[in-house]
Amino acid sequence: MKNPWISGFLSILLPGLGQFYLGKTALGIIFLIGYIACLVMSGLPQIELTINGVFGIAAVIIWLISVMHAIIQARKGKSQFRF
Repeated sequence: MKNPWISGFLSILLPGLGQFYLGKTALGIIFLIGYIACLVMSGLPQIELTINGVFGIAAVIIWLISVMHAIIQARKGKSQFRF
């Protein structure tokens, strides 16, 4: 059983860490790469300012989804039978 508070806190620190803690490595990698890619794209000077904002917003959305997913999955794991 994994603690939802710990998984949520880890995802607050860096998207994907909560998923790694829960043993969902592939999903953690997807969140982490998506978040980093959006941060990199939002900081590129050769891209139009409007598109930079879109990537910045996308990074925040990925971060929030990562936190919510980690907490929900940790709660489900406490009451779910596993093979």
